[in-house]
Amino acid sequence: MSNLEDILDRPYKIEEGDLNSLSQWMAQKKELEEQVKTLEMKLVNQNTEHMQQCQTLIKHLSEQGSAIKDLQDQLAQTNGTD
Repeated sequence: MSNLEDILDRPYKIEEGDLNSLSQWMAQKKELEEQVKTLEMKLVNQNTEHMQQCQTLIKHLSEQGSAIKDLQDQLAQTNGTD
């Protein structure tokens, strides 16, 4: 029997070091998942803020467009009466 066959035939024994590694991996995984959740929440908040800023800018541009149109109408009336 070859060395590889000997290894494969033996039942796998979980060592304490294996459990420690698994525990560390699980703790790191949990920490990373929490970081992902935090980043996702920040992204959602930033997106909401960005959308609000866009809506505010659209409103201001619309108001300025209306003011410009009113001024153009006034100028047209003034030029028409001269």
